[in-house]
Amino acid sequence: MTGSNPSHESRRPPGDRLLAPLHRFAQISAWICGGLLTAVSVLVVIEVIGRNFFGLRQHGSDELAGYAFAITVAWGFGYCVLERSHIRLDFVYRRLPWFGQALADAASVLSLLVLAAFLAWKAWLTFLESWEFDSTSTTILQISLWKPQLMWSLGMSFFALCCAAVAVVLLVRATQRRRSGMRRIAGIPGVGE
Repeated sequence: MTGSNPSHESRRPPGDRLLAPLHRFAQISAWICGGLLTAVSVLVVIEVIGRNFFGLRQHGSDELAGYAFAITVAWGFGYCVLERSHIRLDFVYRRLPWFGQALADAASVLSLLVLAAFLAWKAWLTFLESWEFDSTSTTILQISLWKPQLMWSLGMSFFALCCAAVAVVLLVRATQRRRSGMRRIAGIPGVGE
């Protein structure tokens, strides 16, 4: 395996050494979040079957689904940055020369970083307010809001961290004039990628 060979690790470009652990963590978090969504889906199906066929009413699955969705979306943002999966309009992009594409990539990464930092900041403010006032949900479950908000805030922070790491690697590769390396981490993926 090439990943376990220390000499292979030292030959990797510095950006790959920075992004590889983040990418591994993002993949693991994507699997965990997928499991969370699957569990919530099963809970909702059980509630619907119980209500429609047996007259049973289980309260709270909609609330839990909302928390699960917020958490998985927050963690998914970081994964999408590293996978270059965020939606961008490429109608004009593909017609630009490489320098124009590089500028568009840099602008998209930097604007995404600003957005991610803002979202993370607001998420932490929301978490801290819920923690300070020991806020609970107004439903029958009475969940302490800081618990799902902590996972949400961590996900938003991971999103900001991924954006910052991609921005740093992009800047390093730009100063080294590594066009293919810049495109590989921040450009719009091609058909074969």
